[in-house]
Amino acid sequence: MKNFKSLLLYLSLFATSSTVISQQLLENSLYSFNVLNYNPAYAGSRDALSLSLVHRVQWTGIDGAPQSTFLTVHSPTTNHNLSWGLSAIREELGVTNVTGGLLNLSYRIQLNEKRDYLAFGIRGTMNMFDINISKLTALDPDFVLNNDINNELKFNVGAGIYYYGFNYFVGFSALNLLENSILDDAGDNVPGFKTSRHYYFTAGYVFELSSTTKLRPYAKLKVAPGAPLGPEVHCDLLFFDKLWLGGMYRYEDVAGLKAIYHVNDQFRIGYGYDYVFNELTHYTGGSHEVLLTYDFDFSDRKFKSPRYF
Repeated sequence: MKNFKSLLLYLSLFATSSTVISQQLLENSLYSFNVLNYNPAYAGSRDALSLSLVHRVQWTGIDGAPQSTFLTVHSPTTNHNLSWGLSAIREELGVTNVTGGLLNLSYRIQLNEKRDYLAFGIRGTMNMFDINISKLTALDPDFVLNNDINNELKFNVGAGIYYYGFNYFVGFSALNLLENSILDDAGDNVPGFKTSRHYYFTAGYVFELSSTTKLRPYAKLKVAPGAPLGPEVHCDLLFFDKLWLGGMYRYEDVAGLKAIYHVNDQFRIGYGYDYVFNELTHYTGGSHEVLLTYDFDFSDRKFKSPRYF
């Protein structure tokens, strides 16, 4: 497996990774603190200029395994209903590098005096691919690896709905609505790929167990043509409105632990660890993820601190 000695192994990783073929960010364990990654309608929901930086190292111990870094910023505009969000991403997998940018726009409707909202969002994505095909060694002589992919741009779009209040949310999003072709010019008999549409269903709720402790279960379901369902459940405890401790489980794939600490009302840091129990179990020590977020709160229309989603 080391150095992707087999082209077939590399293409298998390439095809199953949401990083490159699906033109999305990696699956991440701390997604409830970075929902914009999965749903453009989330933009502006924190009622602040919100910055988020996430770095993920996946499948440690495997040379060429995925790594990703993404920076997001989003905020309402002055009329509070219209919001925007920007994301910059950098992803690496073997001989593949992806650099991209996302523009999100959302519009929300306040449904009642309790400040329950229904938001609608759209997204435009531009990714630039660099794939060093010539660095691979083909074990099958029918494969001729002679054409690197340099600075290939791919545009895509997505949309989402997000219904939320102070202690709950329900969301649906459809991403990668354009089925782009990848690797068509990589070489003789090298199979190309098309991006597939991905659909995400998300929901969560916060229960108050005591004056110092809250329970937050939430779930995410990913549906993609030709792929098994990807149900994922999380359960977190919040202590003294400062420290989140929790775990997650992705069906037949990953189990993980995480901790997020609110340094103050605006700044928080987080760490997540995933243990895989699939065909890669014997080759990797798991995945690591770190998160930094900061909210610049310029509005008097804010929820109580802390925000739960």
